[in-house]
Amino acid sequence: TQHLGMMKHISDQVLVMHNGEVVERGSTADVLASPLHDLTRRLIAGHFGEALTADAWRKDGK
Repeated sequence: TQHLGMMKHISDQVLVMHNGEVVERGSTADVLASPLHDLTRRLIAGHFGEALTADAWRKDGK
């Protein structure tokens, strides 16, 4: 899904793909709090307005 708001509530694991290739995978909490790939960071920033930090993730109750 590209709906990250929903994804963070319903999935434990996430896989980010670009052009059919996996560019990042991990627990949803880890990937959202500390994205490693530039594409993941851009997707998060585009959806949430800025990249979530580990502190922001905890404040969200997860």
